[in-house]
Amino acid sequence: MIGVHRDFNTDGAILAIESGFFEFIPEDQWEVECPQTLLPWEVKQGKCYRIVMSNYSGFCRYDLGDVVEIEGFVGQTPLIIFRHRRGGVMSASTEKTTEAHAIHTMQKLQQKFGISLENFCITLQKKKSRLTIWSISS
Repeated sequence: MIGVHRDFNTDGAILAIESGFFEFIPEDQWEVECPQTLLPWEVKQGKCYRIVMSNYSGFCRYDLGDVVEIEGFVGQTPLIIFRHRRGGVMSASTEKTTEAHAIHTMQKLQQKFGISLENFCITLQKKKSRLTIWSISS
């Protein structure tokens, strides 16, 4: 377990510090062979990090590849929001669109047009290099 939701109406979850030992890799260290990590109380609100988890016996240290944003803190424990998997970014040419961007946009479109979608899929058209949204169910 990585986080515990304190309010199911928000995206933020309290880091589950009793589940393991957590480290955070800042964005400027993502491409470094041996990145410098930060401890949970050292991260900054509004910044994005990759999360590294170790079990308490120390036998496993795993870079999950999850990118989280720090929403705030409960005491010294970070409130994290899952943003996307590292490398989980769509690009039709040079822009970078994350899963969080796509979901936010679809929520706004549903509100604007008064429709409700359960699921959707975004694909790239091969010939025209543009994003296409396919509704799976409505």
